[in-house]
Amino acid sequence: MIIDYDRNPALTVDQKLQSLIDSIQRMGDEMTEKIEDLRKEVKELQESE
Repeated sequence: MIIDYDRNPALTVDQKLQSLIDSIQRMGDEMTEKIEDLRKEVKELQESE
């Protein structure tokens, strides 16, 4: 997961900020998915004991 933004010099500051916001949102979504996967794994392990 990499936080980045579009550094194109033709973009406005607002467009660059929106690119950064989008990147941070994707990072958050990825983290949420990974947390849910880990929860499922833990639950499966607990049920198999």
